[in-house]
Amino acid sequence: MESVDLDHRDPAVAAALRSLMVASYAVEAEVIGVPDFAPLRRTAQAIQRSEGHFRGLVRDGRLVAAAEIEDADHGGWHIAGFVVDPQRFREGLGSRLLADVLASAGKVVVTVSTAVANRPAVRLYQKHGFDVDRTWSTPCGIPMVTLRR
Repeated sequence: MESVDLDHRDPAVAAALRSLMVASYAVEAEVIGVPDFAPLRRTAQAIQRSEGHFRGLVRDGRLVAAAEIEDADHGGWHIAGFVVDPQRFREGLGSRLLADVLASAGKVVVTVSTAVANRPAVRLYQKHGFDVDRTWSTPCGIPMVTLRR
């Protein structure tokens, strides 16, 4: 398995990212009990326009996990998206990708937000040294948590 930077401006890469996001975020929407989950509406064209950068894991030529990383207001990084192929859940891919992202970050502060009800994600981030920074709610009422490392 290879960890790579992804050129999300390439239409084929953006399409692969969107496909992975739809699969992963559909599971997350179910876990948190939200029938209309905004990340599921993101298009490949919107991914291509992202100002962030993407890192992914490729296995046998197929994208199986990806992180979208943005520069944050606090001068560090914010993980704006983090997805794993649901067919590969519980194989350690999320942990491997997160470790890679954090190694690249070095001493830079990294934040990430997820739904409070997404316990698997919260546990993953805490396992990698993140602590709860704040809780809040989206405009549509989803209870969220921002973690910081």
